[in-house]
Amino acid sequence: MKPRICDGRIRVTVVLRIKQIESDLDKSFLALPPENAWICFTFEASKCTMFFHHLKDFTTKKIVKERLDKSDEKPSLDKIKTVGILFDETYIVKHEQLLEALASNGISREDIDVLVFRDNIKKDDAITVPFFSPRDFSWTATIKKPEVVAFINKPFDLLISYYDIEKAPLLLVSHLSKAGFKVGFASTDKRLHHFMINTPSENYGVFTDELFKYLRILNKLA
Repeated sequence: MKPRICDGRIRVTVVLRIKQIESDLDKSFLALPPENAWICFTFEASKCTMFFHHLKDFTTKKIVKERLDKSDEKPSLDKIKTVGILFDETYIVKHEQLLEALASNGISREDIDVLVFRDNIKKDDAITVPFFSPRDFSWTATIKKPEVVAFINKPFDLLISYYDIEKAPLLLVSHLSKAGFKVGFASTDKRLHHFMINTPSENYGVFTDELFKYLRILNKLA
């Protein structure tokens, strides 16, 4: 439908058909009608992006979690040499401290790859590592950005999913990763990981201490 002007503001009407309603939908965001009903929303144009971002995030999470129900990934028994780290830089801007902690425990910096996620990317942002944002994945839970595809397909000995809040793009990359052993936070879906650490993401020191303590117990360090 065409935008219309109301009270001096541009408004956009969106019509959607809801074929399936999930019980875990955020009710504070949207109250939906019965299955197969048509629904109509009218927004200020500036809020349309936020609406579609929320809806896209919800549908992608649904796809990922359905795939996790069918997944049965077994952890690799190989020793750890190569490490991939998936960061949510929305909350953790400085990740050098974690890299230094890994290096101090015997992981060479040359064997560590980093992929950064940001909710918003500004034109003047200076990002020196591979990164992605919500715009880089589709409504069908696929990613085409070369840097992200390369990270997913690299068979790391260890993947560290360094985020403690679930966001669809992060869940998707963690799930699709070809890493042999996956570690993450206890606050995220346990089916994504082979091992989880119960600490806030801000406590990178506690995280690395616990990580290497159990990697030694599991005899996974070279």
